Formats: sequence, C-alpha cells, structure tokens
Amino acid sequence: GSGKTHTMLGKAGMGDFGDTMRGDEARKDDGLLIRSARWLFQRIAADPRGPAYFSVNASFVEIYNAKGAVNECISDLLNPEANNLQLRQGKQGFFVSNVCEVECKN
Repeated sequence: GSGKTHTMLGKAGMGDFGDTMRGDEARKDDGLLIRSARWLFQRIAADPRGPAYFSVNASFVEIYNAKGAVNECISDLLNPEANNLQLRQGKQGFFVSNVCEVECKN
C-alpha cells in the first residue's frame, strides 16, 4: 500500500506494540493516532480543572470507495458488523450515524 495504516498507527499498525503506548514522549515510529492521543491526555493532565472535568470518547471509521458503489462506503472499525453507515449533518456539524463510541481513560 501507500502507507495509510503506518501513517495512522505507526509501528503499532504493524502488530509491534512493544512500549508504544507507554510513556509521555513521542517516538519516531508513533503514528498520528498515538501522537494525538498522547498530546490530548497530556493537555488534560496539565489542566488546572483536573482530569475529572473532561470526558473523552472516540470512534473509528473507514471511508472507502467500494467497487460498484455510487457513493463512498463508511465502516465502523470498532464494530465490524456495522457497515455502510451514513454521514449526517446536525446542529453541531457532521457525524456518522450509528457508529460505536467508546470512552477513553488514558
């Protein structure tokens, strides 16, 4: 491929988790998701209101062009049985309907 998984996950995307998720420092082989999560939780830890003030949730989707499809297909990467999800627009912006969302602690 063109490196999309490596860009997003880094070394963790290759099945080599090692100490990827440990520590506060970014590593050369960290992907965008790991770097972003580390940065977000560092900011929360440094905030004077304390971690209890914040709630972090995440969902992960894949948008791709399926062969023969008229529009892009959206799949839920946390719930592989959910596919062909719909992109919607609400009062707060765009969202994917019926996507699995999980709470993130650290």
